[in-house]
Amino acid sequence: MPQLRFMPYAGMVGLAVILSSVPTLSAQQDSSQRSLKSSLNISYSLRDPNVPLHVPVIVVLRILNDSTQTIDINLGQDRKGAFSFSITRPDGTKSTFPPFIREGISVPGLVKIEAGKSYTQDLLLNEWYDFPMPGTYELEGSLSNPIEVAGRATRDTGFHEIVSIGARDELALAKVCDTLAAQVEGSSSYDAAAQAALTLSYVRDSVAVPFLRRVLFSGRLVEPIAINGLENIKDSAAVGVLAESLSVKSTDASMLARAALERIQKQTSDFQVRQTIDRALAQH
Repeated sequence: MPQLRFMPYAGMVGLAVILSSVPTLSAQQDSSQRSLKSSLNISYSLRDPNVPLHVPVIVVLRILNDSTQTIDINLGQDRKGAFSFSITRPDGTKSTFPPFIREGISVPGLVKIEAGKSYTQDLLLNEWYDFPMPGTYELEGSLSNPIEVAGRATRDTGFHEIVSIGARDELALAKVCDTLAAQVEGSSSYDAAAQAALTLSYVRDSVAVPFLRRVLFSGRLVEPIAINGLENIKDSAAVGVLAESLSVKSTDASMLARAALERIQKQTSDFQVRQTIDRALAQH
């Protein structure tokens, strides 16, 4: 979402990338190209290149329009569908991920950046990949859509970075979760609340459960995001919060929680979890 910034987990390490134009046919065009290159700058920076297991991996996108005209950029569905990412795992295997697609209402992808202005957005890479184990991961990505500046099509040359996933650190996880939950509670807009809640929902660890509960009952209209995060954790504590939310006055929240519990009930082999769900569904 536009201009969203989260408190960093550590120092930021980044790689600036300047766009280059496709055709270069003459000295005059080369001169024009140099002018074009200085007019639009895309940079990517890892919020933290060293994170514990289950802490979300975030790349910060910044686009600076140094030209004298407004520039339109299409970032795709939810302003992330036009990005292409690939990840090389610690064992050396590499995967390239398809464009982000989801059903339902989406944020329009077209972004207008006025002359002299910039646009900033967090890209939550966990939406493409889970980072399920410690190790060193090689990240590559770029904006797939061409960008037209002064009648010329330019392409993003992208980024190439390394992120190190360390051992699980319960204290660090709790600190990240607390920061994100506080951002939801103190946000001044739905967009800010939703982005913080989304990031928290990708902390796939039992530590996140009490913080997802805070978000679920925060009254910031992010109940579906919190419920999805709890469903993905699906341990007894998460199931307990989902059961509690069956009595929430919001019909949508209780319906979503019920559906999540029914899915967990079909998938789990944990007898205690299944019993908790049986009792909760019988009472509501």
